[in-house]
Amino acid sequence: MHNSIQIEDIHGRSFQTLRVSLTSACNMSCVYCVTPGKFQESSLKKSLQTKEYLKIIQKLHEQVQLKTIRLTGGEPLLFKELPLLVKGIKDMGISD
Repeated sequence: MHNSIQIEDIHGRSFQTLRVSLTSACNMSCVYCVTPGKFQESSLKKSLQTKEYLKIIQKLHEQVQLKTIRLTGGEPLLFKELPLLVKGIKDMGISD
């Protein structure tokens, strides 16, 4: 394992939470991300594969000892391999 580094902001808060945007796909059309009067494009934009996400998360976790991963982006439940991704994250020792 690599040496852990500490990243802090000016308020002394450390970086141990990672937000991962899985997909731009969304079937909700809520006002948060859809401009009124605009048609929401239903095509999926290319996203990373589960193996690629896990490799990136693992490298970052080795450096900063992540405690929390937030899976977001569009509607993350539309990400086809979500259970496999969550299992991989938990197997790294990140339980939240």
